[in-house]
Formats: sequence, structure tokens, C-alpha cells
Amino acid sequence: MNKIIKIFVLCFVILGISYYISKDWDYNLIRSLKLDFRYLSISVILLLLHFILVCKLSHQILIFKKTISFASYQQIYFISQLGRYIPGKVWMVIGKFEALRRKGFDLYWVTAASFIEMLLMALGAGIILTSCLIITPMSQFNTISNLAPFFLVSGIIALFKVKFLISLFFRIFQPLFKNIELQISNQIKVLKNISLFSISIGYCVSWLIQGIAFYFLIISLKPDIQFSSTFILIYVAAWFTGFVSIFAPSGIGVRESIMILLLSLSISTTEAAAIAVFARVWTTSVELLMTLMSVFVNDTSSTTEPVDSNE
Repeated sequence: MNKIIKIFVLCFVILGISYYISKDWDYNLIRSLKLDFRYLSISVILLLLHFILVCKLSHQILIFKKTISFASYQQIYFISQLGRYIPGKVWMVIGKFEALRRKGFDLYWVTAASFIEMLLMALGAGIILTSCLIITPMSQFNTISNLAPFFLVSGIIALFKVKFLISLFFRIFQPLFKNIELQISNQIKVLKNISLFSISIGYCVSWLIQGIAFYFLIISLKPDIQFSSTFILIYVAAWFTGFVSIFAPSGIGVRESIMILLLSLSISTTEAAAIAVFARVWTTSVELLMTLMSVFVNDTSSTTEPVDSNE
């Protein structure tokens, strides 16, 4: 009954915010865009699936060492993700660390798990990007397209040697972890190759879902555009570039610039700019929706945490 009330309140709040934002809109302009809500709805559903999947994958990495219920972790994950909208992205890390510390997690393991998550996310992005370049080569990037098969094979090999890749990463960047390197080395001993392989495949699937969602967003605005793996490549490249741009809050400006640059190779710059801006509103809105759902729908206060077998 409590969850039904929370869902009702959440829907009421979303409708209220939507009305407040849209009450002064020029609906003649909106009609001229010919927005197809069927395709937009599909894109939103796919993006929701993407967010749920990446949250679950992050959770699977974290519970290698210590257990926490998925419902509890959802709140921590989505609320901390909002820290990306503050320059430096440090607040995302601090918020997640502090929330997990209160759940009894060790700082060293949370640090290791966060870097493992980013490494596997990057591996998944690389595999999807190179696969798209092989399927639909881009003449403007001949050198990269020609090297794509080599990078794809390297990525597939890395899938089967993920634990070694993680260990190698911490060795290469040892100076960054000089004060906690030994503790982190001890933490990653709990990792299992078969589980890491499954999680890495999961990240590949999540990037693929997000790229397909982006295509449905595009055809909700321009229904005459035919599907191409290039649109998956564009979104993954733009999103990941924005993610690694530390000083750009949530990659704002960086992601849009890459998206406009790549989209303008096949459509007009004006249309590319409109899609890039709409894509930002789209992702931010769905991310906020997921955060609200994790806070109001999941009753974590009544969730009993499982006993940690490692303690």
C-alpha cells in the first residue's frame, strides 16, 4: 500500500513539474517539430533499461567483497550520479563513498570497485565502437576504421583476461595509488574471471541499448532517417568523451560538441545541434526519473541487509 501511495505521489509531482515547465511553451512550434511520441516512448523505455542494467552491473562488482541489497544500492547509485553535474565529478565519488561507508564498506574496496567499474565500462564502449566502425566504416576516419578490426580483437581477448587487465591497470598507475596500492592489491584478489567476463558483456549490452535508444530519439524528430550502426557509434563516442572530461559537469558542452561534429557528417549542422540539445534533456530527464523512483518507490528503510559471508 505504501509503495502504491509513493508511486501516485511521484506521478503527481512529475505531472506538476511538467505542467509548470510547459505552460508557456509555444505549441505551434512544438507541432512544427512533428515529434513522434511513439518513438520517443521507445527511446525512454530503452534508456530506463540501460540505467537499470548499469546500476545492476555496478552492484555486481561491489558485492564481490561485501553484500548489500540491490534496492539499497539503487538509491546510493542514482543519487551519487547526480554529482556528475558538479564540475570535477568529485562529488559523485565523495557521495558514493560516504553512503557506502555508512553501510560498512571499506574505503579501499569502494575505491577499487569504482576503478574496476570505469575500466569495464571503457572496455565495453571500445568493443561497441570498433564493432560499429567495422559494420559501417566512416570514410572521414579511414585510419581509425582500418585499425578497428585490430582493436576489436584486442578487446575480445581482454574480455577473457579481465582480471589480468585490472591488475595491470593498478600496476601501471601505481604512483596514483602509492599509499593504498597494497590494500587495493589485496582487495582485487576476490575477483573471479568468469563473473568479470559476464559483467563486461553486460556493459557491452548496456552501450548497445543506449545507442539504439538514441536512434529512436532521432527518428522521433526525423522519422525519415534510416537505421545505421553509425548512430550507436556517435552516441557512445560522445557520451564516453563527455564522461572522461573531468572538469565539464556531466560532460556538458563536450558531449554535445562531439555529437554535433559526428552527426553533421550525415545531416545539417542545425539539425545536429537540435538533436544534441534534445538528447541532453532526454538523458537528464530519464536520469532524474530513475533517481526519484529509487528514492520514493524503493522502501529501503524496511529492507533487511543480507549477512556478509566475508565478515
